[in-house]
Amino acid sequence: MTAEEKDEIECIVNKYQHSYREIPFKVSHCQGSRNTIEIIQMFTTILRRFAYFTKLLPEFTALSIPDQSTLLRASVLEMCLLRGALSFDLKNNKWPAVDKLTFLKDCPQLRVSLLFYYQLSPSHGIWH
Repeated sequence: MTAEEKDEIECIVNKYQHSYREIPFKVSHCQGSRNTIEIIQMFTTILRRFAYFTKLLPEFTALSIPDQSTLLRASVLEMCLLRGALSFDLKNNKWPAVDKLTFLKDCPQLRVSLLFYYQLSPSHGIWH
């Protein structure tokens, strides 16, 4: 990898970390149980942060608004999958893995077991 490529990657990482600071989570940072609304708020924060991040990239903002919209809508699933895989704490079966990604230390935690709970029991959360 060239020095120029390394600098470009570092610049992109810095922009993502900036978007992380600018679009904070609005849910509790406790490790306990979460209701469905909190899980949805966590997910929408990630989506808003992704949209904010893309606007920090000159190559993205140079595109037409319809093209920006198309790219965002087409890439959101892949972005969520990659972000989820990168930040997953396999040892503790939760998101995020703060030991791997220290900038996520202020991120609310979400356990996989809680997602299964809501998936298998639609009578919980907002589906009362």
